[in-house]
Amino acid sequence: MQAKGLIQFFFGAMVLVSLYQLSFTWVANLEEKKADRYAESGIDQTLTGEARETAVSDKRSEYFSQNSEKTVYNLGIAKYNYDEVKKRSLNLGLDLQGGLSVVLEVSKYDLVKQLASDPKNPKFLAALDKARIDDAQGNGDLIDLFASNYLAENPNVQLVALFSNSSNVEDLPRTSTNNDVISWLKNAADEGVESTYTKLRERIDRFGVSQPYVTLQKSTGRIMVELPGVDNPKRARELLQSTANLEFWTVWTYGEIGGAINQANNILMSIEDEATPIMPEDSASMVAMQIDTMHIDTMHTDTGEALIPEVADANDEQNDGGPLGKILTVAQDGGSPIIGSVRESDTLQLMRYLKSEEVLAQFPPNIIFMFSSKLDPVTKTFDLYAIKSDPDSDEPLLDGSAVKSASPDRDPMSGKVQISMSMKPEGARKWKDVTTENVGKFIAISLDNKVYSAPRVNEPIPSGRSSISGDFTTEEAIDLSNILEVGKLPVPSKIVQEDIVGPSLGAESIRDGVISMIVGLILVVVFMAFYYSRAGIIADLALFANIFFIFGVLASIGATLTLPGIAGLVLTMGMAVDANVIIYERVREELGRGKSMVKAISDGYKNSYSAIIDSHVTTFIIGIILNEFGSGPIKGFAIVLMIGIVFSLFTSIFISRLILDWMAKTNKKITYFTNFTKGAFKNVNLKLIQNRKYGYIFSGILTVISVIVIVVSGFNYGVEFTGGRSYTVKFDKAIDAETVRTQLAETFDPAVQVKTFSTAEKLKITTTYLIGSADPAADSLASHALYDNVKSFYSNEVDFKTWDSIYKESQMKVEPTMADDIKNKAVWAIGIALLCTFLYIVLRFRRWQFGLGAVISLIHDSFMTLAIFALLKDVMPFTLQIDETFIAAILTIIGYSIMDTVVVYDRIREYLRESKSGSLVEVFNLAINETLSRTVITSGVTILSILAILFFGSDNIQGFAFAMVIGVGFGTYSSVFIASALAVDMYKKEHHDKNAEEVMK
Repeated sequence: MQAKGLIQFFFGAMVLVSLYQLSFTWVANLEEKKADRYAESGIDQTLTGEARETAVSDKRSEYFSQNSEKTVYNLGIAKYNYDEVKKRSLNLGLDLQGGLSVVLEVSKYDLVKQLASDPKNPKFLAALDKARIDDAQGNGDLIDLFASNYLAENPNVQLVALFSNSSNVEDLPRTSTNNDVISWLKNAADEGVESTYTKLRERIDRFGVSQPYVTLQKSTGRIMVELPGVDNPKRARELLQSTANLEFWTVWTYGEIGGAINQANNILMSIEDEATPIMPEDSASMVAMQIDTMHIDTMHTDTGEALIPEVADANDEQNDGGPLGKILTVAQDGGSPIIGSVRESDTLQLMRYLKSEEVLAQFPPNIIFMFSSKLDPVTKTFDLYAIKSDPDSDEPLLDGSAVKSASPDRDPMSGKVQISMSMKPEGARKWKDVTTENVGKFIAISLDNKVYSAPRVNEPIPSGRSSISGDFTTEEAIDLSNILEVGKLPVPSKIVQEDIVGPSLGAESIRDGVISMIVGLILVVVFMAFYYSRAGIIADLALFANIFFIFGVLASIGATLTLPGIAGLVLTMGMAVDANVIIYERVREELGRGKSMVKAISDGYKNSYSAIIDSHVTTFIIGIILNEFGSGPIKGFAIVLMIGIVFSLFTSIFISRLILDWMAKTNKKITYFTNFTKGAFKNVNLKLIQNRKYGYIFSGILTVISVIVIVVSGFNYGVEFTGGRSYTVKFDKAIDAETVRTQLAETFDPAVQVKTFSTAEKLKITTTYLIGSADPAADSLASHALYDNVKSFYSNEVDFKTWDSIYKESQMKVEPTMADDIKNKAVWAIGIALLCTFLYIVLRFRRWQFGLGAVISLIHDSFMTLAIFALLKDVMPFTLQIDETFIAAILTIIGYSIMDTVVVYDRIREYLRESKSGSLVEVFNLAINETLSRTVITSGVTILSILAILFFGSDNIQGFAFAMVIGVGFGTYSSVFIASALAVDMYKKEHHDKNAEEVMK
């Protein structure tokens, strides 16, 4: 072997680099264990449940805050604190440590509304509202839908009339065509995405999350955000979705509009008998029906509604006193800026009353109703404010653009946390004018249409300094300060895909992943030692080096290890020894021909290179496709797979070769078999190609049966493909999935799916309830509705807050528009994988017959896997769904199956080049028989490693492992009876059954 010194140097360098990179992970883990001990020893040991988790989390944060500048890793020439060490350590994905992953989409609805010259135009609003509903259901792009709707109802009006004004006349001349306007709107949307992405990155950088991942998908206009380790998903969601629309308003006092409220109440009493019931009385979950029917713009409607707080139980006993009197407790002080208070359960009903034209006619035209930001913890009520806007513009006195800086502070009088703000020079001047004009009056400070405080102005404020109070926690004050400093988002955004994983579920995934990895490693190591004796032990050493290098590279490049990534690692174990199997089987052949050990090793390696490289390159191509088309966890799998393939080649071709050459030249004993395996696969002469018609018949029968099964049974589709919500819910006792499904089907969602997940105490609940709803509160309403329907299954009473934070271990949401994109990407990925495989085989083997035979066999393997998933979808103890993980399995099957086929093809190509005597059928059959040991052993070793995932992995990944077992099994069969058989038949048809020598001529 050439360049041994260079290989030894590279090996030594890789060991040192890997040790250095992984040392940061080790130090970070030590520091986190110290934080855990500090937290456990510093809290009240009587605390339980959510209170304990919150206390532990706070004490951990306190530990890291106190030691933020402390050196935890001293290398002499460089010193690192915890944050610096953590950034260099191995990243764990959300599925392993918990956290939040979302895909955000800029709200084109709000953007179009912002760009309109007259956003209150009824015809404009009607077309836009209809477009929002169609867009939420995945029927097209909102801008195109809006234009189509508007022009259909107003055929003689040009779109430019809706948007052109003096401020944009250069970009949008009044002579612009409808197509010009549509292009202008889409360009504005693209710019909105870019600027929103920039603002979100700034917010997240201030949020303090370790190793966040934020990326912009320019092709789709979506922003992907992963926040690993976040233990408060609600806080993170508010950080991401808050537009930070800070505004200062004057307010109506109760004394000024109390009479209007009484008049409105009287009018409602007179029409109450004719009105449709406002609030369903059976369940709070029905609130969503009202929201969806009314299409309330809860961000800020034209009739004055503001963001509706979360809805709780609607069954509270109500007071008398007319429709408004039943739900609104009016202020006792006529000079108060608070109009009244309303119970949490009645907020939606109140806003519908205030929306009606008859009620609005009683109030001044420049009134906007807003709720307080906080629920009173004692009375469980929100305060109602009546904001006084400019009758001509609806603009506030001042907005957030005036703010220069914001920081958490404490009120010197009350000691409560508040937010102190300083304003820019121009803002300070306006603030002085505003406070001068409103001395003795109240000014409400609102953020995202929720009122945080409404202080009285006692004197002019010339300094440009002010504060916001509102019973903040320290965390809330920090978040709001950061949001205000960064500034408001140019356009509101909505979450179209979401995945929340609790830390306890992540810990289980780590445990199951480590167990499956250890078991898989033991199985592969024992098999190699048993089958190949000392040579097998050398292959095992190379395998350990491979695993070590994979972890080192993952840490070096800042890649993220996910649960599918661990599966990729286990799979890589099988693939890593596959190269050694190919080499060792060839060495055994050379030894059987009477060659010396040194010569047999040299020729064995030399004659194996083409098969090893071709098989690994085809699988590497699949890894590239997975990385390009997959989501976060699938990308993690692809990265591990590709790194594993590279180091599999390095360790099997170079490292094991170095050891074997050294042993051979120093007369160390090398054995490639044990007493049990010495004669395995020797002198095999099966008539496989001659009997290929039986393979065709068998595959034909299976195909017909598969089609029938798929048509009759269908598939269980994951939410990634259908759109919907999926929850992992833990109970305090063993629970029967069918009992829960029956109740949920009756009272929640008729099409709900419920399956046991991992243990008898956990269920995976998949539903389309409220999916596709345009209402921003749909996520909260769906969680409340599910809680209402499962709370009776707990032995002890569990309130919503506890259930949401502890028992709801994970949740995932995919909007229909996102599901369509995922399905399209899956189809493209599979199609591109097959095309790339075909092209590579044709280029390498110079025969289209090889390429076509391989692709047909891959389609055969994938189709059989699909059929078995359809057949056993309700039988297996784990979930068999067609989702992104399944697509990853199919692509991996394609990559692995082609490895088996390439090994066979490589020997056929070798014999054709040597002009082996005999007919084509005989040459093909000889090649298959001589490579049968490699085909069977490589597949067998890989299946061994996958079985470890199947039996010891978590439910999240068992479906993947099951698909791989099926695919690898059929791949072994198809490499002979489909790929090779079709290739020989197509050769025969082209060359009229000439001998192999004549074909090569």
